[in-house]
Amino acid sequence: MNEAYCERLCIEQGRPEDAEELLALLRQVGSETDNLTFGAEGPAFTIKQEREYLRAMAENPTSAFFVARLDGRMVGSLSFRAMTLARASHRAEMGISVLQECWGKGVGNRLMEAAIDFAKNNAGVEIISLEVRADNTRAQALYRKYGFEEIGRFPGFFQDRRQVGGFSADESLSVSLCHSTEDQSDRQKTQKIEKTVQRTRQAVGAAGSFVL
Repeated sequence: MNEAYCERLCIEQGRPEDAEELLALLRQVGSETDNLTFGAEGPAFTIKQEREYLRAMAENPTSAFFVARLDGRMVGSLSFRAMTLARASHRAEMGISVLQECWGKGVGNRLMEAAIDFAKNNAGVEIISLEVRADNTRAQALYRKYGFEEIGRFPGFFQDRRQVGGFSADESLSVSLCHSTEDQSDRQKTQKIEKTVQRTRQAVGAAGSFVL
């Protein structure tokens, strides 16, 4: 992304008053791609419901909704929501959408950076997860750039408009990706400790096998 474009682009927290513009954005994105869980109809929310959703996200200290604006016009969004159950509170889920005209121009990068920064410095979560279509290689490249790793695949995750013509389950395959918010140095330390523990267990097991 060139410097001039970067200066025209800003990432901000979504506000309740953004509801109508956001729904219009999502309807347009839904009409341009089959990679979302909705099509041109957009999410099944009224403006009032979307306004309440944005208000709830803003008031939740471990959740956030980011919007990308180019010259003041909304061109992308990202939802970030930490789990509420105590045993899952170290995890969060996210979803991202960007207008097709802005693909490959750095909008997704800026949204991802905002989400990861929020995860580390505000939400305090350890793992961020998301789902992406297996044939959406452009999005997968973006996620992998920020350290997301594949953890599984879900054939037939959702149907889309192309399935009316006989789209197969394999073609609608979803890939589950996860990102650890640990710094690389911390991750390497953790992996080193885990390897040491594993070797110790193996040594103890081997010694124990000779004890009568």
